Amino acid sequence: MMIALNRLIRRLRGDERGLSFVELAFTMPVLILLLTGGLELANYTMARMKVTRVATMLADLTAQSPVGVLESQITDLFLAANMVTSPMDILGDGRIYITAVRGGGTKVGNSILWQRCDGDKVTIPSKIGSSDNKNVVLPLNIALEENAITVVAQASMMYEPLLFDGLFNEREPITHVAVYMPRSLSFGVITADGSPAKSNCGTNVTQYNANGYPV
Repeated sequence: MMIALNRLIRRLRGDERGLSFVELAFTMPVLILLLTGGLELANYTMARMKVTRVATMLADLTAQSPVGVLESQITDLFLAANMVTSPMDILGDGRIYITAVRGGGTKVGNSILWQRCDGDKVTIPSKIGSSDNKNVVLPLNIALEENAITVVAQASMMYEPLLFDGLFNEREPITHVAVYMPRSLSFGVITADGSPAKSNCGTNVTQYNANGYPV
């Protein structure tokens, strides 16, 4: 009986049938994790790139106008921002701000001239402030000369994971802020053109004309 048992053991030891299936069973979870993790990382990276592109586009296109900005232009820019982030939805899952800031020089703080915003995530605040128009600190501590005007665009979006919800903190949106210098001081006000104005984001600030005087 021992001879037969030893013979069976030797035969089984040399039998490699099904070995590849066993190896596959051990490696498949790792392969699936690497594949899905790679997809999630690629999707997250794309979301960050889209948010950065939106902020840069909004600030650049707003500042490019040689004669200031119209209410209808602001509306069109917000719609274009949602198209840029497609198939993601920055207006549904985030918040966009366009702000004009006037420099106060070394003795007076920077002030918000006007601000427009859109997006359903109203709890995402503006990085440079939305309620107080004095002592505005620009990104990277950019210093403005007295009466100089700059356009600040902020794009923020809550990331919606494809698979791994636990790896992402939903309370921290992806955010990028871009600062561009416009061509003229006419950016002190938004020109009304009959188009419904977007939300002023809670800013109750004094509007200024091209010469820096309140209007």
